Amino acid sequence: MKSTIIVSAIDKLLGLFKSKEENKNQKVTTFSKTISVMTIIVLMACILNSLFPNHVQIDTWIYDLLEKLTNYITS
Repeated sequence: MKSTIIVSAIDKLLGLFKSKEENKNQKVTTFSKTISVMTIIVLMACILNSLFPNHVQIDTWIYDLLEKLTNYITS
């Protein structure tokens, strides 16, 4: 049990030194579902804030977060 944790930690550390292409592949395979769910939730919050500004009061940071997520997806 401890050996698998150590091996996975070493693998993640070595993952920092992978090429950009390998990192891009990992981004697509590992984080695609999480990023897409986060983007949909943030987009819905922005839409609700635009439609109902009196009821849903969200500060401008949510729009910055949406911009960062879309830049992350498109890069």
